[in-house]
Amino acid sequence: MKQKGFGIIELMVVLGIIAILGAIALPQYNKYVTKTRITEALHHGQVYARKYESESAGGGGAGDIPILDHATISITGSGADTRVNVILKDSIDSQVLIDSDDTAG
Repeated sequence: MKQKGFGIIELMVVLGIIAILGAIALPQYNKYVTKTRITEALHHGQVYARKYESESAGGGGAGDIPILDHATISITGSGADTRVNVILKDSIDSQVLIDSDDTAG
């Protein structure tokens, strides 16, 4: 009698291969997500720095600070000394300062 289907050994080998591929891919995916969040937070910080600078020069307020799920944006100083702080949540050493001339440091 001929059997059809896969044996337990074949299924275990396939599951092992899938687990190895997942273990290799997951760290790369996490790096990609972190890099995307940093890029988005920097973009919002730069936009807010320009908006704050132009509106505060005209005597108006800075408007609302954009709210991000994964970052906190705050502002310090005024005029040429304006700094926008972008701090990523759930990350180590992720504070980025954006000066009024749009340089990150």
